[in-house]
Amino acid sequence: MFRHWCCKEDVNKPLNVQRTKIVQAYQEGYYKVKIGETNCGTFGWSGCSLYGTRTHLVSYTYLTQYDHDMDRTCKSEHLTCCHGYVLLGKEGGNNCFALADLDDEQKTLFARLKSFDGLLGGK
Repeated sequence: MFRHWCCKEDVNKPLNVQRTKIVQAYQEGYYKVKIGETNCGTFGWSGCSLYGTRTHLVSYTYLTQYDHDMDRTCKSEHLTCCHGYVLLGKEGGNNCFALADLDDEQKTLFARLKSFDGLLGGK
């Protein structure tokens, strides 16, 4: 005789949970630098500065949330015998037995005890 356990909760559908992670990213920054001078103005008698643009990387961090699917497991308090099976035994020796495998005497005993809550379980 084999054990045939089922779960009262649907464990086939993954549990969707939201997680948070820290992300580090880089952005290009710009700044102006003086690169020299040139003659300018009327007849070139004035001096004007020449500027160029330089780039640098700016590091920053931020938090982001994302969905994560977790596999479900059946908690022990939700375990029960599958349809067509009956729970026999107590105190660590509980097993699900197929009703079809019980002999006539066991079926009669099961029918008499079926109404007592806590002695037998199953669907």
